[in-house]
Amino acid sequence: MTEEKKVQKRKVLAKWLKENILRLGPTFIKIGQQFSTRVDILAQEYVDQLSELQDQVPPFPSEIALETVKEELGAPLNDIFERFDQEPIAAASLGQVHRAKLKGQEVVVKVQRPALKDLFDIDLKNLRVSD
Repeated sequence: MTEEKKVQKRKVLAKWLKENILRLGPTFIKIGQQFSTRVDILAQEYVDQLSELQDQVPPFPSEIALETVKEELGAPLNDIFERFDQEPIAAASLGQVHRAKLKGQEVVVKVQRPALKDLFDIDLKNLRVSD
């Protein structure tokens, strides 16, 4: 196999890995983020794809984010904020950020991904190695 074909194959596999890490959720995204900095042990094609996990994580549904904020604050968003943008301005492995207006000031509200602790507990239990 030529070097060019090897590089192409690594690119395909690296993209597949990144896409599957995204499907697996926050715990694995965090692990992928850590590996994205390990140029000493991973081929550049993998580093390039895993680096996208640093700043290109898809958001979770806005309806869930709005409901989470409502539950956490104990009141409808319209009672608290003058404006709350439904679409997030950024998303990451642990949550996302929405613009809002509170008492005349522009603010951002960080919203944690739903059931994050439960997801971490399940993932860590599954990752645990038995003696």
